[in-house]
Amino acid sequence: HDSKSYEAYDSSGTDGIKTVCYYGATFDGRYVIFTPRDTGDGYHSRVLRYDTHMDFKHSASWSAHDANLPHSHQSAAFDGHYIYFCPGYEDTPDSVISEAKLSGKVLRLDTKSDFKNPASYSVFDAKTLSAETVCYDGGAFDGRYIYFVPLATGVVLQYDTTGDFENRDSWRYYDARPLGMQANVGAVFDGRYLYFVAYGHGLMVRYEFAETGKMSAFLAYQGVSLNTIIRERGLAHSKLRGT
Repeated sequence: HDSKSYEAYDSSGTDGIKTVCYYGATFDGRYVIFTPRDTGDGYHSRVLRYDTHMDFKHSASWSAHDANLPHSHQSAAFDGHYIYFCPGYEDTPDSVISEAKLSGKVLRLDTKSDFKNPASYSVFDAKTLSAETVCYDGGAFDGRYIYFVPLATGVVLQYDTTGDFENRDSWRYYDARPLGMQANVGAVFDGRYLYFVAYGHGLMVRYEFAETGKMSAFLAYQGVSLNTIIRERGLAHSKLRGT
């Protein structure tokens, strides 16, 4: 509760570009890397980074790089070497989310290479796997695999970090809709299970890590009143397109 515990820094013009509106962040041991979302008039890929070894309020502590992928990125996952930015929506001229196309392009940053070198960034388009491996909101790492959390489709995406990022054989997907999988934002791993965070509803889905890995679901609420409130606010899960 001590105001001296808090500091603020305006990073909006870092390295001379419009660095605003971020959606999640990751920490690689030294740097905090912020996930790019939009500028207010369109999506962007201007990755923002803060050096925790330097003064928080000093401009030299901050840097930015435009990865030239103007899609919506929705949080990220880190495997100890690479950061994977989760794809959301493709850019549209009027930036109307309800009309935006769903993106499957996973942007990856090599944290051990030059932050501003375009070669440090690579892209894999998950749409090459399925038209439904699109629009993810958060990711998690289990020590080998990266899991991308489905916001719009109910189809979970998995990447094997021991494989080639740009090779389709390194990727798999699982349709969890038969379990009732709906919209999710983020996930958490407890060493055995991966828990998907329900958004706009109460159906909690988890994945068990074992050779015969399986998913299970639990309805966290059954109250009519909450469903009614959600519908009245226009957030019914069947209509969810973004946050």
